[in-house]
Amino acid sequence: ASGARREVISAEPSAGNPARRLRSRSRREVGDRPRGLAPSAPARREERRSPARSPTRRTAMASPQPQLTIEQAREAKDKIMAILEVPENRQRLEGIIAMFGAPEQVPMRNMSLMAAIQEMQAPIMAEYGFEGPTGVMAAVMQFQALADQGNADIAEFVTMLTAKMSGQL
Repeated sequence: ASGARREVISAEPSAGNPARRLRSRSRREVGDRPRGLAPSAPARREERRSPARSPTRRTAMASPQPQLTIEQAREAKDKIMAILEVPENRQRLEGIIAMFGAPEQVPMRNMSLMAAIQEMQAPIMAEYGFEGPTGVMAAVMQFQALADQGNADIAEFVTMLTAKMSGQL
């Protein structure tokens, strides 16, 4: 009611408040306007603008993923198959399956398996330029496209990968 805004200046406990130390700031320090006054149109636009909507961010997000050649796909396939057969990785996948054994937990199991397999594939796919949270999925979509073009070994790999993501080790 006094118009002061409180902000956290340290998340460490203090003697006065064991949870966090707060400091009051006046409206003038914060740049806040009194209640009841609407911001101007340019101020509203600036408040709505987020980093995801900025022009430079859009350009970066629109950059195309690299394209796999059939030779690169076969090489990556062999590396991914080898990494999935490493005993520690296989045990990790088996542990996820055991953790979500009940039938009603199948969707959670599949999501956990997919995340674990993507995490295992990420370093390999980064070698081919597929980086970031969407890189592995973009690579898998390219594997699928190559499989659809009649590459039987890639089609078999995609089927195996899909089976592993659904709990069939």
